[in-house]
Amino acid sequence: MKAINPATEELLCDYPAHTKAESEERLRCAEQAFALWPRTPLAERSRRMKQAANLLRERRAGYARRMTQEIGKPITAEAEIDKCGREGGNEVRR
Repeated sequence: MKAINPATEELLCDYPAHTKAESEERLRCAEQAFALWPRTPLAERSRRMKQAANLLRERRAGYARRMTQEIGKPITAEAEIDKCGREGGNEVRR
């Protein structure tokens, strides 16, 4: 899979293809994690969601730059990253 800047047609990244076995293994791992999540104590789920939100905030400039390059989103994509970080950290309370 190639990531191409739609404005300049510059190749940003050429992601390697996965074999069927690799794809199935990734799906199996995701299914296992999904099944375990509801049984994970609320405090642990909250900690993990806050950790993910913190990572989003720390990496926001890079993510916003990549979003701008890959899909033509305006650089205000940083605000979208911030929103995900806020909502991800609060999601467990619902």
